Amino acid sequence: MKTLSFFIFIFMINSASAIDNINFEWVGSFKFPTKREVLGESRFAFTAGVIALNEKGDSLFVTGHKQFGGIAEIKIPPLVKSQEIKKLNVASMVQPFVKFLRKKHLYNPQKLDTITGMRVIDGKLVVNAIEYYDADANNTQTTFVISNASNLKNSTISPFKELEGAARASGWITPLPQKWQYILNSKYLVGHASNYPIFSRLSIGPSLFLFNKNDLNQSVIPTRELLGFSLKNPLEKDIYNVREKTTWTANSRAVFGFILPDLPIYYTLGTSAGNKYGVGYKLKRSAGKSCPGQCPIDPTDIYNYYWTWSLNELFKVDMGEKKSFNIRPSMHGSMEFIDEHPSILGADFDYKNNLLYILLGGLDKESLNYEPLPIVKVFKYLGAKSD
Repeated sequence: MKTLSFFIFIFMINSASAIDNINFEWVGSFKFPTKREVLGESRFAFTAGVIALNEKGDSLFVTGHKQFGGIAEIKIPPLVKSQEIKKLNVASMVQPFVKFLRKKHLYNPQKLDTITGMRVIDGKLVVNAIEYYDADANNTQTTFVISNASNLKNSTISPFKELEGAARASGWITPLPQKWQYILNSKYLVGHASNYPIFSRLSIGPSLFLFNKNDLNQSVIPTRELLGFSLKNPLEKDIYNVREKTTWTANSRAVFGFILPDLPIYYTLGTSAGNKYGVGYKLKRSAGKSCPGQCPIDPTDIYNYYWTWSLNELFKVDMGEKKSFNIRPSMHGSMEFIDEHPSILGADFDYKNNLLYILLGGLDKESLNYEPLPIVKVFKYLGAKSD
């Protein structure tokens, strides 16, 4: 499984110097098509935000409007490095939206209605989903498989499967870099966080579960939990942040996680608020309006955010030396290389080209008169600085 010498080698890499800056460089952006006649059964406005590269890396699978459970495929156009939306190239449709969670022939007894993760694996599209408001917190089903990612409309669809870890695991799906597959004895990870209502079923902080693709044929997919939290054992006990500069608040959301290609670091990203000044509930805002639920006490205390985790610490969980809820981020903070107001909805990483694709919600207010659209910004991973 894991050789001691390899484990010590990686530990020495991570221990030799403290990493103080992980570097990304913006290389360009693109926007989404708007013509209804090519979109199919949904549209890009109000997207759930989940994206997944195809296996060639030249197109993206994208979820559509949150209410429809649809998936489309778009061709990635040449990137344009401009902050002006009108100058960005428009992606072209490869496959129009197809509704899946509302298909009559997809037996969906637990009423899953929100797509939370996707990955193309050996030509199949593996999809994670949850019920947005699972009041009883008793859903066990998490995953279905579309038999041919290149033919969404006519593919057969597997019955719903159950990831061990349920909603705590059923978010992003990410391949492991080749060099980590041996030591972790796995090729893929899944993760999720407390991004939706009913915290009792979710990980109160980012999670990481390992699985193997051959197990996708089973009705219950075995996983190994290396990182995960709960209401009983949260990442932070004080999610309303009475104290200053907490790690995770009631307004924190992690939407994607991946292992850096050159370092033993699990990098998770999303948005967070109230990290400096705290979070309140239904606070009064301007013009007498109130927040619908939790919101930062200071409206400017909100960020695109990241959390990193040492694989050395996660290895200790895998070896039984630590609990998955005892791990703390090695670094966390605002993603200052993204200029926009906090709006990260989803992401994916291209290991062949070291490119991070980030979907930012509602930034395109020009292409349609009546509803804002997302854009995708692409960043080149440049490695990390150390002292």
